[in-house]
Amino acid sequence: MAEEFKAKQESRFPNDERIIGKLLATMPEVDSPRVLDIGPGNGNMSRILVDRGCEVTAIEISPEMARVTSERCPEAEMVVDDFGKHAFSEQYDGILAVAFVHLFPSIELPGVLRKVRDLLTNDGAAFISTTKHEKSSEGFERKRNFQGPSERFRRRFTQTELQDALEKNGLDVVGYSEDPDGEEDGKVWMNFIVRKGDG
Repeated sequence: MAEEFKAKQESRFPNDERIIGKLLATMPEVDSPRVLDIGPGNGNMSRILVDRGCEVTAIEISPEMARVTSERCPEAEMVVDDFGKHAFSEQYDGILAVAFVHLFPSIELPGVLRKVRDLLTNDGAAFISTTKHEKSSEGFERKRNFQGPSERFRRRFTQTELQDALEKNGLDVVGYSEDPDGEEDGKVWMNFIVRKGDG
């Protein structure tokens, strides 16, 4: 899938600039804010973050996807590892997690969200985005908007379900918006901006 992501570099995410703007507007105003891009995809958002003066660390489990990101944004520190297992050495003013939380089954999600919380500075913010569904489900399915073999695990969330999961795992929701998908009609992305809570 890496080469297809690369080919979609300019067209797949028409909302990238707006997403980054929302995250930066919620993050603390510091020189060279540190941002973690989890699952950076084609590297476009890492590129935008660097261009806006951020120090970016990107973590990607796939070496081929990491290569695509590094080609697009060589200034980002690229970590090739499993987010859940990686031992991070610092906290971040901002965390970007687009199309990420839906890759984990229900049993693993609390640990993922807790780790996001722990990686935030006390006044940091995270942007967490996934597609919106009327009914929740999880299982393996083919990624419809890609040509090659692309079966993967997918968790489908309702808005209420994901918001409850965020709040139960120590992330306070401070903003919510929705965006239409750039490729599939009727597909809607729900975007949560969260801060570190007390949990």
